[in-house]
Amino acid sequence: MSTTTNRGYGFEYTTIKQASYLLNGNIGLETQDWIDKTGLVKYSMLTTDEREGMERAANRIIAFLLEYEPWLKDEPITVEHVKATGGATDVSDIRLSSSHKSIGISLKSNHDAVKHPRVSPTIDIAQNWLGISTDNEYMIGATEIFQHFNEYSQLNNYTKFKELSKVERDEMLYKPISKVFADLLIRSFNSKDGEVAVRHILPYLIGDRDFYKAKADFRRNELTVAAFDFNGTLGTRKRIHVPTRCLEVRVEKGQRDGMHNYISLNFDRGWEVKMRLHTASTKIENSLKWDVQFVGIPQDAWRSNFRF
Repeated sequence: MSTTTNRGYGFEYTTIKQASYLLNGNIGLETQDWIDKTGLVKYSMLTTDEREGMERAANRIIAFLLEYEPWLKDEPITVEHVKATGGATDVSDIRLSSSHKSIGISLKSNHDAVKHPRVSPTIDIAQNWLGISTDNEYMIGATEIFQHFNEYSQLNNYTKFKELSKVERDEMLYKPISKVFADLLIRSFNSKDGEVAVRHILPYLIGDRDFYKAKADFRRNELTVAAFDFNGTLGTRKRIHVPTRCLEVRVEKGQRDGMHNYISLNFDRGWEVKMRLHTASTKIENSLKWDVQFVGIPQDAWRSNFRF
């Protein structure tokens, strides 16, 4: 089986290719450059079975879009790879656009991660995530944790994260960073700016544009499409509402390795977010990443399941 990266990019490339073919769409210059340098390269590393499964899934996605977004049949369409065109606030992987309308599609291949924001002692994390300034308690705490960890690594001649034991990584990095960040979230949600923080976090994690999320399970040949329609722009005509209150923030241990590198956030209106802290590089550096997943969305959100 191919790597997760190859499957992810391969699925994006396949969907772009099939969208262009089935919709008679044009591919933008930046997207063609991405295809030549990345998409086609990763696709070529897939097995024949993986390629065929991705083509069936992509065809099913396009068939769904044609049913709910009929304007795609009637106008010249441009197919774009969002990251190649610099879509910083757009979590979609692919965007289909006409002269007056566009829709985004977030593609997931056997996983549900929506964003991978970084953590470092220099990032104003609350400003990014919550729309309010990060307090000194977090900045001082995060700086001290990274500083202590770096001093310990240098003392023991560690240059790569894998050289540390799980206990060392957990006790010196994952557990304290998870706690200091969870404490920041709790303080922020309970502060006078709490409503602003809750209202800001969801658009930060999933972008500021409506989109469809298409998750393909290639082991079962199953496709789930969900509509994240906050502004009423999608053809499913089923708007979804953002949360107004955070009910709980808690640090959790991972089930497989027992490290304290998970944070769960429970909001009203059925939203639940789970974040996993992990290294951003093989080399030891002042930077980690959160892998953010939605494990709960409102029950009245529009979604449908298909076989391919």
